[in-house]
Amino acid sequence: MLSFEPELTAARDDGVLTPPTAVRLIAMQRREIFSLFAEIRTLAWIGAMLVAGGVSVLISNHIKDIGALTIAIVLAVAATGCYAWAWMHRDRRSPIDHRTSLIDDSILLLGGMLVSADAGWISTQWHIDGARTLLFLAIFHAVGAYRFESRTLLSLSIGALAGWLGIERKLEIIFSSNIDLAIRTFVCAAILAAWREIDRRARAATTSRRCSSTPPSRSRSGAR
Repeated sequence: MLSFEPELTAARDDGVLTPPTAVRLIAMQRREIFSLFAEIRTLAWIGAMLVAGGVSVLISNHIKDIGALTIAIVLAVAATGCYAWAWMHRDRRSPIDHRTSLIDDSILLLGGMLVSADAGWISTQWHIDGARTLLFLAIFHAVGAYRFESRTLLSLSIGALAGWLGIERKLEIIFSSNIDLAIRTFVCAAILAAWREIDRRARAATTSRRCSSTPPSRSRSGAR
């Protein structure tokens, strides 16, 4: 099996790596420690989805008992609580790769989904234009994604943007639709490509500073 233990040992002896860092990296090469980041991230995502799904079931079963206005207020308060939690813990990041805690990111995702659910609920109950609601969600989630540096919120923003442009996800519609859907799809792709390029240019300096502040020997971290 390929192992970089000799190279890590040489780097430690040459002073390139500090002894604690070398010990951890060598242990990773020996499979004495390993990362559970992907598994924990998946479980956290599933947990957020289950909570959001439970809220939907609760609303659908007790809509007449609770009332439309009460449901809208409760969803708004719950979403505000999630965003408040993320704001209070916004500085709790890994010193190695600057990632947000999995718990904080999952709570932020839950808050974003509650905002979407609340906006959709208000739109249907008070007959607000759905296109305007989707545009609002696309902008709101995009602002939150950049403020909290959250890819999960960015995915919600992109989904809302695609919905605003009228792109539907049903396969029968995709294969039987006219050229209008294709045009909308290309427009959405062009917007995302331009968005990515603007982001890359505007945030290049920040990204470079962040990467330069991360020691090369610690670019791979274990589970937190």
